[in-house]
Amino acid sequence: MKDKTVFERVIEMNQKCDICGSIMLPMYGGGWDNDRIVCTNRECCAEIEFPTSTEYIEKGGSME
Repeated sequence: MKDKTVFERVIEMNQKCDICGSIMLPMYGGGWDNDRIVCTNRECCAEIEFPTSTEYIEKGGSME
């Protein structure tokens, strides 16, 4: 089993936005863009960008 990236560990913590307190949602890079966690408040626009690009695979599923 591979070690989790910082992005994967942070999204497990269900972070709230430090600026406005709204929920932060993960945006997976999918192998072509950087992973990000973005604030759901459109007026806040806070985001955290990570130097990784994770491909999301559903539990029990495959990427075939």
